Amino acid sequence: MTPRHGLLALALVVTAILAFLPAEEPEDEIVSPVRRAAEGRPAPAKAPTPAVDASPSEKPMFVPKAGADPFAAQSFRPPPPPPPRIVPPPPMAPPLPFGFVGMWTENGQDVVFLSQRDAVLSASKGQTLAGGWRLDDVQAGALLFTYMPMNQQKTLRIAP
Repeated sequence: MTPRHGLLALALVVTAILAFLPAEEPEDEIVSPVRRAAEGRPAPAKAPTPAVDASPSEKPMFVPKAGADPFAAQSFRPPPPPPPRIVPPPPMAPPLPFGFVGMWTENGQDVVFLSQRDAVLSASKGQTLAGGWRLDDVQAGALLFTYMPMNQQKTLRIAP
């Protein structure tokens, strides 16, 4: 055996002894960094914070709910955004139920002939018709009606 082999055997024995010696327990305080003031002097140290015991035997790990499927598909995507809030449009007057048939001027007042389904009606300015419609104005190219329940105006275009 050479002196080299003797040194290696001695190193092996020392390593085995050190491996089986009990390890020293670390102290229970957390080491905080030293803060330096602008002049190079150490700043006053804060009081040490007690260490938090985080032994795995005291804190339970994740425990699934009873009856939960541990192999269910999971997604890490964020939940979809809520649907946009739909605001209903304000109520509108129904479409005009009249069609223009013709117009007659008698004693300086215009008389308008309108068709409604199979009937022909005559109306003059300011007259209220069936269904809550009032003829407000007779112009050269349009008739202006007001739907009385909602007080909304509609225009019926006519040929001049």
